[in-house]
Amino acid sequence: MTIEFTSRERIFEKHPVLARHLSDWQHQTYDSDIDAFEPGEKVYLQLSDEQPVVLTKQKAEELNRETEAQFSALRDAFGPLPPRKNSGGELYAELPYENIDVFVEELGDRVAGLFQSMGWDQLLLISDVKNPYLAQDNDYPPVEQARKKLIAMGMNLDFTGGIMMDLNSVQRFFSHIFWIVRCNAMAPYILFAAPGSATVGTLCKYGNIHFEVYDEAEKKRFLNALKNNQFTLAEDGMCWDTFSDTGIMEGRKIDLG
Repeated sequence: MTIEFTSRERIFEKHPVLARHLSDWQHQTYDSDIDAFEPGEKVYLQLSDEQPVVLTKQKAEELNRETEAQFSALRDAFGPLPPRKNSGGELYAELPYENIDVFVEELGDRVAGLFQSMGWDQLLLISDVKNPYLAQDNDYPPVEQARKKLIAMGMNLDFTGGIMMDLNSVQRFFSHIFWIVRCNAMAPYILFAAPGSATVGTLCKYGNIHFEVYDEAEKKRFLNALKNNQFTLAEDGMCWDTFSDTGIMEGRKIDLG
């Protein structure tokens, strides 16, 4: 089993399509100009506030500077990026396991099988922003165990970089990282891809994988590979929680500091 913890820059160098995908995501999600504060706006500055504060021009500018500083710390500084391509929309891939424990055991094997079907022999993984994967504490037993296992594999508590692994490592790693994704509301999103591919996957807290394929020829092969590895596409084109009829996810918590 080979897992290498590396820099974010190295992941981007090995996968320009992933870099472009993530650059677009970060600028759409963490653009302080989109929801900038305006003078006269009513804002609750603290969770304990009983009444909103009417922003002065000075306060609105101060909040906008703070927001931009926070967003800038999360975003990556990308080098040259390939031209932007249309993926044709997300593919919501599901596995046929209603029991979450069975799903966790099978997830990595199915992802590894998918990569093998496509002729890919390495998996690159990165978070959507420069937030530590393991920053949030959560005493839910599966999450505690997953955290310990990931630390034993070499992931430090403050690690924000990228990860490269061979396919023999995928099952073990995914069985642990999924619990972090599902139950830690403060955890970053997890993206993965193969060197040289035009496909980017995002592991979803609901037990699905969101794929975007930026090449039509590869997409045809990829759709067949999904079927051959027990993945199906959501019939309604929507992402739903595979393991909860109520929408309540056992063990999911948020750390408000």
